[in-house]
Amino acid sequence: MERKPVKVIIKSTQHDIENTPVESSYTGHYAYKNGMHLLSYEEAFESGPTDAVVKNLYKISGRTLQLTKSGAISSKMLFDTEKRHQNVYKTPFGSFALLLHTKCVSIDASEEALTVFLNYDLFLNQNFISNCTIEMTVLFGLLLS
Repeated sequence: MERKPVKVIIKSTQHDIENTPVESSYTGHYAYKNGMHLLSYEEAFESGPTDAVVKNLYKISGRTLQLTKSGAISSKMLFDTEKRHQNVYKTPFGSFALLLHTKCVSIDASEEALTVFLNYDLFLNQNFISNCTIEMTVLFGLLLS
């Protein structure tokens, strides 16, 4: 399995809270194995007494996207259009019970990029918080500059 360096651009929006998208960019690694897109990158967690790192690992295939976070934040979130998924989102400030109701997972792969669109409802402690969208673009090859 060959890991490629990639640039990851993530635009996320919480529609019922703040309709303004938040865009972030990271450098990471991508691989394709057994019909699954694997993507990893690290992000800085800049809250609290010391800065820390959050490692992100995405496993994307068909109608599902799994995001595992480890480090300063830990969680295993499964976005699946056929069932709701509940998990615990652990932060230095406490743990939260999240429920994800995935409405859409769309994947478009080409030689230059992988594009993923995700739409889901987010519930916190069984209370509806927001409808959310994530648009992720993974740029391959020489596009890292």
